[in-house]
Amino acid sequence: RDLHLSIRRQRQMCIRDSSARDIDASWYGDNKIIFSSNRNGNHSIFMMDDDGSNQEEIFSIVDHDLLSPSPSPGGGLISVVSATDNEIYLHPLYLLNVVHNLTEDGNRNRHPTWFDSGLSLMYQADPDGTDKHEASQYEIFTIDRYCGNKTQLTNDDRADFSPRLGEPIYVRGIKTDRIYFASYDKARTEKPKIYSMNMDGSDLARLTNLHESLDEGPFDVGIIDIDHEDGTSFFNTGITYENLSLIHISEPTRLGMISYAVFCL
Repeated sequence: RDLHLSIRRQRQMCIRDSSARDIDASWYGDNKIIFSSNRNGNHSIFMMDDDGSNQEEIFSIVDHDLLSPSPSPGGGLISVVSATDNEIYLHPLYLLNVVHNLTEDGNRNRHPTWFDSGLSLMYQADPDGTDKHEASQYEIFTIDRYCGNKTQLTNDDRADFSPRLGEPIYVRGIKTDRIYFASYDKARTEKPKIYSMNMDGSDLARLTNLHESLDEGPFDVGIIDIDHEDGTSFFNTGITYENLSLIHISEPTRLGMISYAVFCL
């Protein structure tokens, strides 16, 4: 399987290894990329330069398939998910064979991403790990890196997944962090749509107003800036979907309203 990468959102390349499944690429610093690959058997974590050179395995757990590597803001830790036991692990990058089991609940935890300067992570999980798992059961959680204290942010009749932390929103000079995530109704009568909420789960709102047939699940978040004394707002972002991009949006609106420009790629 080929690993397709967008390099600094300006050029693309394809790392070809037809004998392996290379997935879940993520930036490490300015010129390194970490990803998951099964080229040595079970899925383990690899690192390479941003031109595809110097590929090397940096982390594995015996008999585990490791997915979704995510580096901490300082780069000292990498969080991963084991598809074998559904738990999140932390690995100090420069300490061989050292691993910390962050979750131990069996709740099918997935897609961890760092926030709060590396003190916490957000992720999706099935709150009830005792019943038969369905993808529609996913909710959004946060967890403290040191104490392991968990907080469930969503609890509704929808499947909520792939949380992302964007740049903070500034409304009249006040900083507000927002979580962005994809969501669909548990009956699967609609395609996934993008929502946002405050860090405590409040002020939940649908972020997009695109055609209902569009699957907005594969996305990333750019920069958001709302900071105007007169009550008008600007929404400047680069939310990228699998087939569509919303790029360079800058239009004054009433506070709380958002305008979009959509470009087909």
